[in-house]
Amino acid sequence: MSSLDVTVNQPVDSSVLRLPVTMFLHVCLAYFAVFLTCLNAATAQTCDPKWTKLDPQHTMCLTDVGVAVPLDAATKAALVQQHNDLRGQVVPLAANMPKLIWDEDIARGAEKWAKQCVVGHDTGTAPLPGVNIGQNGAFGQSTFANAVKSWFDERKDFIYGTGSTGGVVGHYTQVVGARAHRIGCGQAKCVGKKWLISLINKMVNCSLHRQWIAKDLSTWFRLMEHSLTSC
Repeated sequence: MSSLDVTVNQPVDSSVLRLPVTMFLHVCLAYFAVFLTCLNAATAQTCDPKWTKLDPQHTMCLTDVGVAVPLDAATKAALVQQHNDLRGQVVPLAANMPKLIWDEDIARGAEKWAKQCVVGHDTGTAPLPGVNIGQNGAFGQSTFANAVKSWFDERKDFIYGTGSTGGVVGHYTQVVGARAHRIGCGQAKCVGKKWLISLINKMVNCSLHRQWIAKDLSTWFRLMEHSLTSC
């Protein structure tokens, strides 16, 4: 793996959390639970009480470092489509895998984390009590699409019913998790020292989580038609 192609699935050492580079930070979040609406930008001083009640250092309460770079409708659609296309390629074919749908509330949370300009994961604070969220990260990828593909490519080290054959598969299993059904993405421009530019120039992060929203049960894969009709 080259210095420009590093994937992470564990929290990074705090000494390297702040990115001293000029870069774009992408964050992609897919949650399986109700996410609070109206996720407005907040600082530690002005954070909405609904977040401080969960944790004074909640992601939504952090002071921004970078500047958000909005995603256009085409990019959002492409991210959803790519994830769904890859989820439809699992072996054996899935019998109960829903299509992902875009969620603007989740996207706002993703953008907020992107604006922290951090290499790695947040503190693990759940957006809601009892919610367990995992995150995928990748460095040195030129586009969202390349990052998502790099996570899915871990399937070479994964056997259904067994798990890992020795390699890292955590990113892959999150992309194809059967309970994932919502996705939101955000990105930010981060500015800092230049000496690490050759090492890290982009970061992408996706989070998936494992609980259902009842209203989404109607989005079952008719969606992954070939998966359901084959099983």
